Amino acid sequence: MTRTSRRASWRPLVALAALATIAAACDRSEEGLREWSPQDHDHQTTPSAGQVDASQQRPALEEHGISDVILASWKQNCVTCHGPVGRGDGPQGPMVRPPDFTNPVWQKNAMDDHMRRTITKGRGAMPGFAHLPEETVDGLIRLIRLLNRDRPAPAAAAPAAAAPAAAPPTTATPPAATSPATPPPAAAPNPASPASTPAAPATAAPAAPEQP
Repeated sequence: MTRTSRRASWRPLVALAALATIAAACDRSEEGLREWSPQDHDHQTTPSAGQVDASQQRPALEEHGISDVILASWKQNCVTCHGPVGRGDGPQGPMVRPPDFTNPVWQKNAMDDHMRRTITKGRGAMPGFAHLPEETVDGLIRLIRLLNRDRPAPAAAAPAAAAPAAAPPTTATPPAATSPATPPPAAAPNPASPASTPAAPATAAPAAPEQP
């Protein structure tokens, strides 16, 4: 990681720390709080830069276009419900249930035009702040975006463990062709024996002499 990237990664954290320090004076316990009503904001006006005390962390916010006027507007108009860093944990938060600006899912779904309309016209229990100049409203939107600047998006749900892959079908190997059995060598033919030994020629008996 380069020095420039490391510096960029901690700047939003410093900005959030500065924001929390500036808004700390607005933190109060819930004891003794009366129920909040939209009329509670009627007396508020656009603050001037002098209403916000100086902070050593201010340059970190100014780099993102967050001026003293925007910080003062956040402190006076937003912290009571949204909390110092926008988590919806301000003293009046339980009564109006504001969204958590640090939630990456909310940040992903919320459009700038929608936030601008909500700030100026109000929505639900939140009153509108039509008296705020356009540049202040735009600055509040930048500040809200900064609250989630370096927070990673939620990891997608891990897919269910895949069943073990079935073994690939084994291709039956055809049996090797067997060579025909070699017949045993034929026995050498024996010379045929004569069926029988020829009989010796018969000797004719001598003829008897003739009688006179």
